[in-house]
Amino acid sequence: MIEKWEGQAECCGTLALKQLSVEKYEKRLEDYAEILRSGEFLFDVRKSAYFSGTLMGILECEVGDETVEIAKRLTETQMQYQRQFDEFFSHNTVNTKAEGYICGYDPMNQIRLGDRILAKYFIAIHSNGVIIKLTGPVVVEMQEGSPNLTEGYYTIV
Repeated sequence: MIEKWEGQAECCGTLALKQLSVEKYEKRLEDYAEILRSGEFLFDVRKSAYFSGTLMGILECEVGDETVEIAKRLTETQMQYQRQFDEFFSHNTVNTKAEGYICGYDPMNQIRLGDRILAKYFIAIHSNGVIIKLTGPVVVEMQEGSPNLTEGYYTIV
């Protein structure tokens, strides 16, 4: 946490340097990385935090933009998945209890949202010693947080 405090001002200065000279900025980053590798300030936490805090701050800045874009794409994907589930449940459906586990599926044609899987064409559930082969679309209700344990499934009637 000390890096956040001690490295902030140095990070701001280093980012300002980048605006003036990319070459000097890159040299400073190399120098700071070398100082940290050398262990020169290993037992002077405050002093080493200037260098590690600067590098961590810059990393946060660079990753921050990508993180926002990744989060945006994940949100869009999740909304798209939700629309597909909403479309499925806009039909009349029947819920069948089937406690067991998934024993066959088409991974390229299914999506998971929370504890539900929408299988577009095929999924098989092993329940009470019987394999239930389902052709889709079908939504399988999973046990909470489980990757493969099922509670039941919904089919369109």
